[in-house]
Amino acid sequence: MKKAILVLAVLLGTVTNVEASTTSIHATPTSSVVGDKVTFTATFTSSCPGTLTTHYFTIDGKVYNGTVTQSGQAGSETLSTSALAAGTHSVYYYWKVNGTICRGTASMTFTVALQPSPSPSPSPIPSPSPTPSISSVTLVASKPSDPPLLGYLGGALIVLVLGAGVALMVLARRTS
Repeated sequence: MKKAILVLAVLLGTVTNVEASTTSIHATPTSSVVGDKVTFTATFTSSCPGTLTTHYFTIDGKVYNGTVTQSGQAGSETLSTSALAAGTHSVYYYWKVNGTICRGTASMTFTVALQPSPSPSPSPIPSPSPTPSISSVTLVASKPSDPPLLGYLGGALIVLVLGAGVALMVLARRTS
C-alpha cells in the first residue's frame, strides 16, 4: 500500500511539474491617489482545455469578481475600483479549470497615496497702482500787459488832432 501511495505521490508531483499554465497581473495606472480609478488586469494561459470555473481577485484578503473573457485556453479578467484607501494593498488573482489540475495564481502590491493637500493660496498681494501719467503743465496767471504810454499818448494825440480839425472846420463854416 505504501508503494501505491508513493507512486501516486510521484505521479502527481510529475503531473504538477508538467503543468505549463501562466498567470500575470498588472495595474493601470501604475500609481494612484485616494479616489482614483484603478483597473487590475490578470492574464492567463491554461495547459488544460476547458472553461474556468473558479476565478477571482482578492485585495487585502477580500474576494472580488471581475469581468472575465476567455478564448480557447487563454483569457483575461479585469477588476476596476476607486475605493482603495491610502496605503499598500496586496492584490491576488486565482483561477482554475474545473475537474483538472490546471490552475494559476499571480500577486502584486499596489500603493495608493493620499490626496495632496492643496497649497494655501497666497494672501492677495497688492498690485501696484498704475503710475499716473504726469504731463508737465505750467499755469501762469497773467493779465494783459499795460499798453505802453506812448500808445496812449499817440492815440490821444490823434483824437485831439481830429477833434481840433473838426472844430476848425465848423468854425470856418460859421464865419463864412
